[in-house]
Amino acid sequence: MLRIGMVGFGNIAQAHLAAYHTLEKEGKDIKLVALCDIDPSKYLSRSQAGSPGYIPDGESGSIEGIHCYDHMDKMADNEELDMVDICVPTYRHAECAIHMLERGYHVLSEKPMARTYGDCLKMIDAAKKNNRYLMIGQCVRFYPEFRYMKQAIDDGRFGKVLSARFERIFGGATKAKGGNKTWFADYNLSGGGMLDLHIHDIDLTRYLFGNPTAVCSTGIGFNTKFDCVDSKLMYADGKVVSAAADWSLCKGISFTATARVACEEATMIYSGGKLTVYQRDGSIIDDIAPRDGITSEIDYLTDIIAKGEPNRLNPPESAAETVRLVEMLARSAEDGGARLDFPEKMF
Repeated sequence: MLRIGMVGFGNIAQAHLAAYHTLEKEGKDIKLVALCDIDPSKYLSRSQAGSPGYIPDGESGSIEGIHCYDHMDKMADNEELDMVDICVPTYRHAECAIHMLERGYHVLSEKPMARTYGDCLKMIDAAKKNNRYLMIGQCVRFYPEFRYMKQAIDDGRFGKVLSARFERIFGGATKAKGGNKTWFADYNLSGGGMLDLHIHDIDLTRYLFGNPTAVCSTGIGFNTKFDCVDSKLMYADGKVVSAAADWSLCKGISFTATARVACEEATMIYSGGKLTVYQRDGSIIDDIAPRDGITSEIDYLTDIIAKGEPNRLNPPESAAETVRLVEMLARSAEDGGARLDFPEKMF
């Protein structure tokens, strides 16, 4: 059995927690055995009624039978772990991942991989030196809808791609429930909407089409440097590819993600959490079974760890390339939307 500890118990960690419950119920040979967070109140606020919650002296209390700690080293010292799942804020991804890799654990770390491309390279180096798996939670790659898109593009069943458009919006992203700004509102910590929200679709474009030959982007700030962004990615075959993200919108506007890939013989549209394929002959394909991407990514990583197989779907080198591309888009936006040639792959 693969035994897992989680570092960080904020909002995204709740999705990871639900994913572990789902996989354990499905009979997967994994178990989330421990949590740690530097803010013990999160255990009390999120624990179920009647749960023992957190014991402040560092001895492990529990939430739903999962041991709780206030520091990742306390967790590691007291638990037999195989993998650590890192759900801390962006600016701590590299620090925590490298530390856990050096302690000998496999690591799943939330997106974006790190605040800077340079830190991404340090994470990759730590994984190689310690012969451990490192995977980044670019969960969109693991949604069945987008894996269907990828397969359709790769096998050419609908002809060549003509155009693609991706959009993500979210209201009140940089404000806490009480109205105070969160760390997301500090560009130096989060990278703004460009690195935190836009990165999902930038990674998706690379997953579907490979690296562009050139890019340009425009953006405007509200709480951070770039809260609303629109990017164009240019490819040698001339297909028209663009992506936009906006988290400057008012609170109360729900998160929405849409995607459209137009091919010669069909148009694939993802909207409302569902993929529909409209074919030239008028027929429609809409029976692609959905599944949560975080559940799927954890299932994939724990499976390849157990089997000792290489990570072909989402290697850390690819996640680093996505951060590098986002940094280039930010430079373009800083320069008023200048076209920049994307350099050759580093890996």
